[in-house]
Amino acid sequence: MYIYLDESFQLKRGTENQFLIIAGFATSDPARIAKVFNRIKKHTLPKKLITREIKSTNPLADRAFKPKLFRELQAEDVQIYAITQIKHQLPHDYFAKDQLLYDKLYLDLLKILLVNEWDYHDEEIVVTTMDTYRPRLLKRGDIISVLQSELAQKYPDKHFRIQFQTSELLNLQLADHICGVFYQLMQNNQKWFEMIKPKLKKIVANPLSP
Repeated sequence: MYIYLDESFQLKRGTENQFLIIAGFATSDPARIAKVFNRIKKHTLPKKLITREIKSTNPLADRAFKPKLFRELQAEDVQIYAITQIKHQLPHDYFAKDQLLYDKLYLDLLKILLVNEWDYHDEEIVVTTMDTYRPRLLKRGDIISVLQSELAQKYPDKHFRIQFQTSELLNLQLADHICGVFYQLMQNNQKWFEMIKPKLKKIVANPLSP
């Protein structure tokens, strides 16, 4: 099993609905999924954008790319997961002098999603790739160590490998578009949610709320 994850958030000072999302997908055939993603880019985007990363927030993606992408994913080996947390529902220990401890929140949500909520069924080897994250207080290596340690403790019969890579990886670009669906959903926009819903395995909402 191969897992690809990205994060998205709305934490702008003064906004009412502030949140963090981690979302992505699992597949047993990452090469095929990357090929499908790349083919749709070539068929729906201008030539100058084919070799570039197109973010989920790009208006061009909404016109032709996303409709075809999410429609074709319905026939592919993809399972979508997401975890969301609203900031104002967090306990006090996620703040220091009214500042959000983002690294702690990010890691705790990852632990809940990957250790407690993900269904690994009969998989013996699980490779998880996350979009490059630049923590302020933690090191990426520390995040990997914590996750691998807890996964190994809970699933001693499985082998887990966790890594960070840049969004040049096509499957991480797909994770970004999936994450964008949940970003819009958190803002009461279900435009794309209904299209990915058939592949949605689980969504965990506000697991850290008291």
